[in-house]
Amino acid sequence: MADQAGRELANFSQAVRSHPRFTGSSEGISVDGLEEVLRSIFLTMQIQDAVRQASLATTMLDFKVLQSWSGYCRSENMVGTATLTQLLTFLKATYDSISSAYQALDELVALSFNAGEDLPAFNQKFDFLLSCADFPADQAALALNHYRRAMPVDIKKELFAADITNVSQAKNRALVLWRTRRSLQKEMASKTDGPAPMEIFKVNTQTQQRRGMRYNADQFPCSEQEFEQRLNSRMCLYCGRNNHIYRNCRARLAKPGIHNNRLRQLSLPEAADDYASTELGNGL
Repeated sequence: MADQAGRELANFSQAVRSHPRFTGSSEGISVDGLEEVLRSIFLTMQIQDAVRQASLATTMLDFKVLQSWSGYCRSENMVGTATLTQLLTFLKATYDSISSAYQALDELVALSFNAGEDLPAFNQKFDFLLSCADFPADQAALALNHYRRAMPVDIKKELFAADITNVSQAKNRALVLWRTRRSLQKEMASKTDGPAPMEIFKVNTQTQQRRGMRYNADQFPCSEQEFEQRLNSRMCLYCGRNNHIYRNCRARLAKPGIHNNRLRQLSLPEAADDYASTELGNGL
């Protein structure tokens, strides 16, 4: 396997020897031109694995471009798994040729970043446009203002801190904010276990409406299992007898601390104290 990879690399290096390296500048080969060369060589060499194609294609990249691509792969956890299509997409978004400094400046002014996009790729695009626009080295404040303007409001306001004086510092701060917010969004999206709060309220309400009273050790002198049996058998929930209901239970009403007006009423003739004949005979 290692021998085959070595032969592929040697044959590929021989095939691209007459082609220039990709530098990302307007004077060099364009992304479309690079893609055409690569696909022609891979077709001739019968290399179809997209990851292997990307690995070989990086040998045609200038050192600075290769550094940018490697950093992007690390930020996206794509080291060793990136495909040729992903490489070309990155190059088009970051190093697509600019015909003049005026066009680069126009694109820089129109450039904007949305929170859902990829910030490392945006930073590479920004750096490329900045270099093509021929910004002087002493115009760091102007470049910083362009970067601030391109950011969404929630990130932009953090880039006006006193300790941020250049684009590099602004990019580092923006990356921290962007990665933190993306991690929080993934964390919130993963918390899908259990019903939503409104569903819990709805279930509990329906249960209470269907079953009426709920077990409470201080209110009912029985175990929860006995309480369930009494509830299902339509017996008195307090004493467990079946000739009256909880509201009319003398044992409960005679308990100290219970208002006993109801007990005095029940001391009248009990002709109507039969469970089935009470007004709550069909209730609890």
